[in-house]
Amino acid sequence: MPTPTQTEMFMHTLRAMTDGDEHTRRELPETVRESLGLTDADASELTGSGIPAYQSRIGWAISYLNRARYIDRVGAGAYRINGTGIDALERSPDPRGFAGEMNSTIARIDPWRKSADNPSDAQPDQVSETMTDDAANDARQSPDEELSRILSEFEGSLSDELLGFVGDCSPKFFEKLVVDLLEKMGYGEGSVTRYTRDGGIDGIVSTDELGFNPIYTQAKHCADGNKVGRAEVQAFIGALNGARNGIFITTSEFTQDAIDCARGCKTSTISLVDGRMLASLMIKYDLGVATERIIKIKRVDRDYFDM
Repeated sequence: MPTPTQTEMFMHTLRAMTDGDEHTRRELPETVRESLGLTDADASELTGSGIPAYQSRIGWAISYLNRARYIDRVGAGAYRINGTGIDALERSPDPRGFAGEMNSTIARIDPWRKSADNPSDAQPDQVSETMTDDAANDARQSPDEELSRILSEFEGSLSDELLGFVGDCSPKFFEKLVVDLLEKMGYGEGSVTRYTRDGGIDGIVSTDELGFNPIYTQAKHCADGNKVGRAEVQAFIGALNGARNGIFITTSEFTQDAIDCARGCKTSTISLVDGRMLASLMIKYDLGVATERIIKIKRVDRDYFDM
């Protein structure tokens, strides 16, 4: 059979998960391919950037199904279908109807289109229209606005996938990743430490050649749902022993008590970076990601014609 369209792939991906087992982003494309019976010739279709089309469409499907809460993230890059997903399959047996219901659910509970500066920018009635390959969609936005929305969707999916890979890495590698990120951001040269004291320092970044005012880091590798609490931030502050700058980075989130603790620290400036911010910074500073292709958007140079 030919590679299913993106609209069809949402349902096929979820159906491949109805065994109730955990499925990872790395493994699921081959599981879906096998369930569909795609031959090598079928799977040879490539996207414009050279990626197998079925892999790209399944990757997008995972992100959308997760945002619709049809699947739960149960580990580092691992997902399992839940009751809501099973009910959605039973209600909508055809791919187009299923995709329509899924997009409506995302629009209601987790809209894609959010700006970093103003989350209220989300427009539920404009969510995910391009992902249903429906040529009859109303043109509610200008091409510039539509391009911005698509780029936002793409970065959201990339962020999800990137966090999955970060979650798969070892705690020791994660400590190095944090130091690498600060170096990429231009803070200075860093190194991973071997400290073992409680709330220990995982890395040090020198902000100048003489080592004045170093930045101390702690990298906390947490499973989904396990938030970093006040006690862990307090232990980190204690380990700083009065040092001026500290950054605590986690793959998950911080509790409000932990955030308040960092803000209330009188002896040091403490920055907290959660998983979402970490992924955003990695994308911005090209750590763990590679440029797939560059598209130039051109406009008329009005100044040239201003005679």
